[in-house]
Amino acid sequence: MSGDSLKKLVAIIFALTLFLSLRSVYSQGSVFFYGQVVDENGSPIGSAQLTVYRGIYIVTSATTKNDGSFSLFVQPGSYTLVIYKKGYSPLYYSFEVTPEKGGSLGLIVLRKGVSVVPEATSISASQGDNVRINLRIYNSCLDPLLVNFSFVAPRDWEIALVDSKGLAVNNVYLNPGENKTLTLVANVPLNATELSLVSLYYYWANLSSRIDFTFRIAQKNWKFFNVPTAVIKGFPGAQIVIPINITSPLSIDIPVTLYLITPPNIIATLVDENGLAVQTVIAKPSMPRRLQLLLYVSPNAQLSTYTIKLVAKTSFAQQIENIQVDVESSYDLLKINVNAASLNATSGSTLSLKFILENDGNMPTVALVKASANSPLIRVYISTSGENLASIYLMPGEKKTLSLVIELDTLLPPGVYLLTLSANGTTSTATQGISIVVSGTRMLEVLTTNFKVTGRPGSVATFKLVLANKGTVTLKDVVLQVDSPSKDISVSFNPTRLSLPPNSTASFDLSIYISQNVTEGMYNMPLTIIAGEIKTNRIIVLEVTAEQGLSYPLMAVGIFVTSLAVVYYSNKRQRK
Repeated sequence: MSGDSLKKLVAIIFALTLFLSLRSVYSQGSVFFYGQVVDENGSPIGSAQLTVYRGIYIVTSATTKNDGSFSLFVQPGSYTLVIYKKGYSPLYYSFEVTPEKGGSLGLIVLRKGVSVVPEATSISASQGDNVRINLRIYNSCLDPLLVNFSFVAPRDWEIALVDSKGLAVNNVYLNPGENKTLTLVANVPLNATELSLVSLYYYWANLSSRIDFTFRIAQKNWKFFNVPTAVIKGFPGAQIVIPINITSPLSIDIPVTLYLITPPNIIATLVDENGLAVQTVIAKPSMPRRLQLLLYVSPNAQLSTYTIKLVAKTSFAQQIENIQVDVESSYDLLKINVNAASLNATSGSTLSLKFILENDGNMPTVALVKASANSPLIRVYISTSGENLASIYLMPGEKKTLSLVIELDTLLPPGVYLLTLSANGTTSTATQGISIVVSGTRMLEVLTTNFKVTGRPGSVATFKLVLANKGTVTLKDVVLQVDSPSKDISVSFNPTRLSLPPNSTASFDLSIYISQNVTEGMYNMPLTIIAGEIKTNRIIVLEVTAEQGLSYPLMAVGIFVTSLAVVYYSNKRQRK
């Protein structure tokens, strides 16, 4: 053995002997402590680590047994005891050790290290609602953890957890001390009961916990159809027509079964636009299905009051409406009065005409008012319904003023056209004809094709809009309207308005002022071009780009000079 090896061996033996001697001396004055580590329910926690620190140095440590018990020998002094097990929050305990102070530390409770804090656990909602509840998940452990989730919910409930991007997740990874926010999304079924319980379970490091959400569900009074009036006047032998609109109260299509419960002496049926009897229809959320309830009062019917029940039934709800038919010896007498029997117009324009509908009879009635034109290029609708058909309820002697909107297509050639107004009541019918004299065409065309504009914060972007009058009449007072996407973006026009003779072009110059506060991105600016009754819509796309300063070129020069210096000194050292 060489001299150096012998010296190393002697040094190791000396250090080991010194360590064992110091350990023996140190243990002679130690104070004995013992205790038990349990969870929040009082159950023992085995394999928990207990570490005693003096400052930043570890003095001693121990591990709990299966029953959670532990023991420690500690010299007198000031210490910090850290109790920890993966999945639990660490517990820090500062204590002073003297020869007289020792013995039991009692029960030490470790709390679970993962917690979920919802913004609410008691929720009020309605059938068919989409409920969103934010959850904050905390990791107070000293280890990174994967937290998994599961749900227990009533039948037909749809439950999911989504992250900030709206993506469904069933677990989340948390670093020590980290917290994240998820959103619990609950789709309340249409047949949900008044009180429902949803439980969220979450699991980590062989531990678990649960949160219960109580939903108090308001039961809806479902409306699938509307009846214009609940009381109808009739007489023996009368035929009564009642318009019925079927609509889905939800955002989805719903199959609806319809049936009638009628008394003797009255025959009732539901028909569609083609006059075909219907029993089941698909109710749409934004497009009412128009039906007609046809009632026929038997000539032998007694002068009395009869009740008809109209029932709409779905898989989750039912609506029942009573319609009262008063059979008496009465009549209605409808009249239509218009201010003008002839109108002058140009193609592409929109006209508005007011007319008066009057019931000069002695019984209330539901009048079915219809407007039609003898050209498909003329669209006519009544303002109360938005269609060419409207149901109007009139008391005896009552007058109602209605508006008729007439839209003339730009392709409608000059000429004279006939518009017909008709009103059908229980016992009477009224008709009124109106002439429309079309003398020219109103047609506005946008020649500009590129609606993208680029600018920078603190600058003014310009845009030219070119218009053409392709009609036969002058378009006066052509103006623009622009909806700004931000208060930091404003628009001005030059000119503010203009006039376009037939077969001519003109342009607006738009100045778009972009504030320094506007961030980089794409902005949509809805543009409306108005020329009398003509309205044309476009979208101006404003792209705001970040302004490039001098910092980047200077940085590039600096990097280049530094690279040359490094190469120069490297070569110089190699030559040496």
